[in-house]
Amino acid sequence: MNKDQSKEAPMSGHFDMPKDFAKRIHQALRAWHSRQVEDTLADLLLAQQIRIKQETVSPRLISNQILLAGLERLKQINARGAELLQRRFLDQEKAQKLSVRWNISPDMIFQQQRPAIEQLAEVIWQQELELRQHRLRQIETRLEARAYSQLFGVAEKIAEVRVQLESPSSPWLIVLEGLGGIGKTALADALVHKFALTGPFKDIAWISAKQQDFLPAIGLQATNQPALDVDTLANSLLEQFNVEIPLSLSPQAKLAILTKFLKSSPYLIVIDNLETVVDYQTLLPTLRKLANPSRFLLTSRHSLQAYADVFCYNLKELSQSDTLALLRHEAQMRGLPALANASQTQLNSIYQVVGGNPLALKLVVGQISVFPLPQVLDNLKQAHGKKMDELYTYIYWQAWNALNVTSKQVLLAMPLAQDGDLAQLAAMSQLATDKLYDALDHLVMLSLVEVGGDDLTDHRYHIHRLTETFLLTEVAKWQAA
Repeated sequence: MNKDQSKEAPMSGHFDMPKDFAKRIHQALRAWHSRQVEDTLADLLLAQQIRIKQETVSPRLISNQILLAGLERLKQINARGAELLQRRFLDQEKAQKLSVRWNISPDMIFQQQRPAIEQLAEVIWQQELELRQHRLRQIETRLEARAYSQLFGVAEKIAEVRVQLESPSSPWLIVLEGLGGIGKTALADALVHKFALTGPFKDIAWISAKQQDFLPAIGLQATNQPALDVDTLANSLLEQFNVEIPLSLSPQAKLAILTKFLKSSPYLIVIDNLETVVDYQTLLPTLRKLANPSRFLLTSRHSLQAYADVFCYNLKELSQSDTLALLRHEAQMRGLPALANASQTQLNSIYQVVGGNPLALKLVVGQISVFPLPQVLDNLKQAHGKKMDELYTYIYWQAWNALNVTSKQVLLAMPLAQDGDLAQLAAMSQLATDKLYDALDHLVMLSLVEVGGDDLTDHRYHIHRLTETFLLTEVAKWQAA
């Protein structure tokens, strides 16, 4: 599959047993007494649970504990098979000796051994399944309601961020940054579901700092959540991780207990929508103290590139092919066959105006259920209608009002210098070099301008298609207001 066409369905509670699982169980049984053992069962959540409880335990002993627990359950449904495996692998009894003990041929021992191993594999997988389902239910109670049924263009992103999250060393703070509606929360949610089932974390928490939300079916909505401060953060984490504390404790005492707790084992904490400068300037010093070995995954429209101890992952808009795949999928989900079966030319007309912003694309699909496609695109270009206007407000209002006059001047010049270099931007903006540099730095920090090019000597600057549409339409109203 082309990486631009990669898609990710949400994690469900159903997991099929791997085809080679019985073979892996057999290998683990044969390695019961071995000093050098391959980690055949290391990817199981059962193994992770043992590693967390017993930090210094060896891979062989982890496998042995999993096998022992499986054999105990197997005894309840097949005592003979459990005894056979116990004698053959744990007690190292030869098939010939066991055949004499049981008064059957050695061939019969091997004939009974194979189905016993297969049954043990099924039992252990059932134990793994029960643990996975319990873990998912527990973590999903902490997450926000999922706003997607399928993600597009995320496989490579998940893999790249996962490398950072699984690293045994710093950085301990990782931020997913990008424009509003670009999919930061969805990517964080997908990563949480990955780590819910495997990975280095003992547990996972999710905290939202979102003050407002845009729902394509409703429009702009206030969340009525209090602003996230250190006390609110500490209280929420202590509650999610079920850390029992006296109600009378001071905020400082709570923070001390939380710090000790997060230092004891690796935990993953997601802080979603850390959007304002005040938010991250207030919280970053505390997060640094809480981190290591625990990790923090943040999502923000503000770039934190200026902080040396923060790994920043910039989310770009969807490619054209992923955009078209998302449009067809959303159309199918909403029962819009005309859009689902639309020509590539028709779908490309949406991409030319909206670009690859998933939130805006979902709004367009919803509007097409009521209005003709040309009218929907014209409404977006002209910011006609309450939802279109609120979409721009949700994505751009805070950032636009944070810009000074010079930064606004550079941003307004961007449609004329898409993928331009510094010289082209200087010519278009008519600004002195030092002012241009300061403006670009500010625009990149607010995720309004993206930096492209792998060459260290030649950077290019561009804006999202939706940002270009915004600059050519809605911003004129804001300037006049």
